[in-house]
Amino acid sequence: MRTAIDVQVMHQPDDLTVIARHAGREIGRMNVMLKPVGAKVVTVSVEAAHRRLGIATQLYEVAARTACEDFGVPLVSGIARSPAAEVFWQKQLAKGRAATRIDPETGRPFYALTCPAPRGLGRRGPGSAQ
Repeated sequence: MRTAIDVQVMHQPDDLTVIARHAGREIGRMNVMLKPVGAKVVTVSVEAAHRRLGIATQLYEVAARTACEDFGVPLVSGIARSPAAEVFWQKQLAKGRAATRIDPETGRPFYALTCPAPRGLGRRGPGSAQ
């Protein structure tokens, strides 16, 4: 079940930060850097008390939509991913919402969400595009 949160997106010329707040307090944050391959997720953090409630997924959804709509690029994973991030990306692959790509600099695989950004990244079944 999702926790009701307020989300703020802060743009910079080459990055964006997505902040999740609950009851006015920051409970999660995602940092994204614009790269030639897409908007790369650098970090995702959610307070321990708010994990497993869909907060990180909501951060991914907002970042993906912002990357596609404002910058014209897909949201992409980093090369190094936490176990939780790997689970998220594997679910998106299985649902047809993401593809695997190869980093031209390192030759290592990463994931890229589709543009337009899919909605309902945490839900079962294919996401509907915006």
